[in-house]
Amino acid sequence: MEIYKDYEDISIKEVCRICLTKDVKLFFFSEIHNLVEMLEIISIQLTSDEQAPDNLICDNCVTQLNRIYEFKQQVMRSFEIGRWLMKQHSNEQKEPQSVNEANQCNNTVISESIKIDIVNPDGLPSIESDEEYLPMKTRRKLRLRVSTINTDPSAVSLKTKDIKTKPRTPRKKLSNVELSCDVCQRKCPTANALMRHKKVHKETKDYVCTKCGKAFKQSQTLADHMKRHYDLKKYACEICGKRFYKQYNVTMHMRMHTGEKPYKCSDCDKAFTRPLLLRNHIKQRHTNDKKYVCQMCGKGFIDGWQLKIHVRTHTGEKPHKCPYCDMAFAVSSSLHSHIRYKHTFEKNFICNVCAKAFTAKHTLDDHMRTHTGEKKPPRHECSVCGKKCDSTSTLKYHMRAIHTGEKPFPCEVCDKRFVRKQHLTAHMRNHTGEKPYVCPYCGRAFSASSSFSIHKRTHTGERPFVCAVCGLTFIQSAGLKQHMRTHGQQ
Repeated sequence: MEIYKDYEDISIKEVCRICLTKDVKLFFFSEIHNLVEMLEIISIQLTSDEQAPDNLICDNCVTQLNRIYEFKQQVMRSFEIGRWLMKQHSNEQKEPQSVNEANQCNNTVISESIKIDIVNPDGLPSIESDEEYLPMKTRRKLRLRVSTINTDPSAVSLKTKDIKTKPRTPRKKLSNVELSCDVCQRKCPTANALMRHKKVHKETKDYVCTKCGKAFKQSQTLADHMKRHYDLKKYACEICGKRFYKQYNVTMHMRMHTGEKPYKCSDCDKAFTRPLLLRNHIKQRHTNDKKYVCQMCGKGFIDGWQLKIHVRTHTGEKPHKCPYCDMAFAVSSSLHSHIRYKHTFEKNFICNVCAKAFTAKHTLDDHMRTHTGEKKPPRHECSVCGKKCDSTSTLKYHMRAIHTGEKPFPCEVCDKRFVRKQHLTAHMRNHTGEKPYVCPYCGRAFSASSSFSIHKRTHTGERPFVCAVCGLTFIQSAGLKQHMRTHGQQ
């Protein structure tokens, strides 16, 4: 229409559908309880397109609609009470005096939470006559069931024993077998939870993002995804200020600061921050239920997601690309760690002893041992010589360096080969002259991160290597090893 030409530049998927504003706090339609009923009050019927989860409404319009909704409910309730009182007054005028006196002695309390049967005399307005103007939920909450049970005034009694209630149909209780998924046999606590879970096994993805075209199996997953396009991070951490899309994510994030691990394994001393991690631990360590098997190498996994990630080691697929450089990763967590380490340098893990901050939880754990004197017990044992290593990567390096002699990373310039990829990366800088590590204090640049770390200690005064005999401290481990010879130790 010609009169709407001035609004052609508005992107309807980015503004409030009620007031067409953008620079305000916005919510998705699916996040607002009773929104359909509130819109019906102002004679707005949502079309199938408008019921999509990516439609937005602002905080101010939600408040205004809620006021109208509550006012309408108050008016309807007041009129229903008034009509009921009018009927009572009309009945009292028709009843004999003896009946009135009897009713006055009953001291009856009318309960609002039950349905009562009362006489509906001719000529009085019917309560149900206006129900067509009420939303369905309001009808169920406010309706008083009116029926003509007896025209004899003596039959009208307000004693509690005469109040008729509609018998409640007992709800069928489903057994654990009925609440199990017929595909993966997972048990769900409710029928709704089972219905949501079954969508995971659907092959089709019916819910498509209008911004980027990514498809999802569930509408709620699409709604969560759309928040990333609108940057609706409404929930913030009170300690570090990091923002999240859901309050649940803030709760999980806070445990990183507090160290809380509320989900404890009943078979061992392990504890976890999330129930999913506990379930995976039980499957892997105690039940060994590895029914997902790789068709290429025969390795088993406890769930399909782990198998999917493992297959990428065979195919070389790396779908998670870094927005700052050309690096790509098979797992999103590896991408997030890369961004923290190489680009943003976020340090959200803080030592509660000296307040030093770290980019990763395991780095903080290693640092805490410098305060406690505790040594990390090695858990990974070499199958050849029995040596125990701290991590799988250390064990893999040990096997290549000591036993197999494998050097899978060759230099394309000089054909020199290396055991670790990190060593190749550092070596390549000798050819390119690249020095990516720049000191923030003096501006000096380094090609290796180890040299950069040692140099920074000359500015900060940090001396992390301590002699266990005399307490003398050193900037690097080589200095401590040379010093230990003065005590007769190698």
